[in-house]
Amino acid sequence: MIGALIVLGAFTAFTAALALWTERQLLDTTRWSESSSRLLDDPSIRGVISHEVTVRLRTQIGPLSDSDPRIASAVAGLSESDIDTFLRGAQAHALWRQTNRQAHAQLVSELENDPRQNGVVLDLEPLLTSAARSLGLGALVGAGQFRGSQIVLARPGELASARRAVGVLRRAGAWPAVAAAALYLLALALARRRRAAVFAACGLSLLAVGGGLALLRLVGGDAVVGAYVQNASYRSAVRSAWSIETRSLAEMALVLAITGAGLLVAGVSAAALARARHSRRAAS
Repeated sequence: MIGALIVLGAFTAFTAALALWTERQLLDTTRWSESSSRLLDDPSIRGVISHEVTVRLRTQIGPLSDSDPRIASAVAGLSESDIDTFLRGAQAHALWRQTNRQAHAQLVSELENDPRQNGVVLDLEPLLTSAARSLGLGALVGAGQFRGSQIVLARPGELASARRAVGVLRRAGAWPAVAAAALYLLALALARRRRAAVFAACGLSLLAVGGGLALLRLVGGDAVVGAYVQNASYRSAVRSAWSIETRSLAEMALVLAITGAGLLVAGVSAAALARARHSRRAAS
């Protein structure tokens, strides 16, 4: 009975951690956009964006070079290192946060099964326009030149399984956390003379929950890449994005593991002291 309560408590604690991360990070557009600067600071992600921006600048500005030698000169000298330098700047970071805010709003609508949503895209138009200006092409490139320059992150219907999982976690709300605490307390209440051992078992279960969350974060990136990323050149960047955006999940895993380890040590120590006292009494 007590063991079943502890196992059930561990399961609900794991669910509670996922529900908390879903609500505070995955579905919170403000938090997501604030953390998006870290995405652009990652070399693999910035490398993909640099390549995309460079290719699209050449593709969309190139035809104009036939009529203007200044454009031809700028396009001929354009390199990914130039764009990489631009992306490191404050203006690019501000535009990147704005772009990610829009993409995340689309993601939330997709996960909430909004019938008006048509997938999730990363709109590169603001970055392309600003990059062109940084290269001295601002006065030469017409308005709307880069309209429709997007990276498709998810097409309509591709997030069905993720939508179902998010729906379950959102409906759960704070109840898993309340249930986990209640189950652990009930196990301790029923333990009576074995309370120290049960205390240690609760700690061990929380340690396992922390380890499970860490494992989920480790293998989840590969699962996301395998399920949703078709372009091989994007895979490393998506893994990095997963790692960055699940950092709060890793922090929760660490807190649970440390708490569990502390409870385990305290319970084992208390059980050892109780056995020592019992041995002394028996000897006397």
